[in-house]
Amino acid sequence: MKSTIAMDSILEIAAHTADVVLIQEPWYGLGRTISHPSFECILPGGHAPDSRPRVALYVSLVAKSTLALQVQTREDLVADLDAQAFELSTPFIPSTIVYNIYNQTNQEKTYTLSRLFAPGAVLPPRAIFAGDFNAHHSWWNCEVESPKNADQLVDLMERNLFDLVNEADAFTHFPTNGNHASVLDLTFASPQVFDSVQNWAIDSDASTG
Repeated sequence: MKSTIAMDSILEIAAHTADVVLIQEPWYGLGRTISHPSFECILPGGHAPDSRPRVALYVSLVAKSTLALQVQTREDLVADLDAQAFELSTPFIPSTIVYNIYNQTNQEKTYTLSRLFAPGAVLPPRAIFAGDFNAHHSWWNCEVESPKNADQLVDLMERNLFDLVNEADAFTHFPTNGNHASVLDLTFASPQVFDSVQNWAIDSDASTG
């Protein structure tokens, strides 16, 4: 996202429509990111002011007070500038782990998924796995004939029996450089959560590109 205008716009819309907002590639400068009076912002723990986190979570203050929404960071599951894990619950929703992932290389040229999830990794039984995965595969885009950067993501999701929440072939990324639209932003859910996920949609009115 990287744009203050885009983040301001998204958070202003979300203040009336969402309890939790996951951001990948947030704007970050002078040791801070964008704030909004309706949300508490949570960045990856342990980052130095001169290091740029590439994910951010925004939690509605109204939801915390009126819905008793509880949010607990789970750095025992994920500790990285490019990823977060949270345990979310309310009196009416069992504890669910939410992963917020930006799958990109670091200075050592290692992708986020490779750094955080060893082959055969076991994910929590109630979990949502979401983010910008920078991966191309026919599972979510039938136009893809040769998968790119998708092997580990597909293996991790299939081994843990997660299913894709996205509407297949619905583009989520529209480059301004003239390249073809693609599906990079994905959400997966574990079997215990999947049936509770309803009304997935791309909000064209809130598009950031």
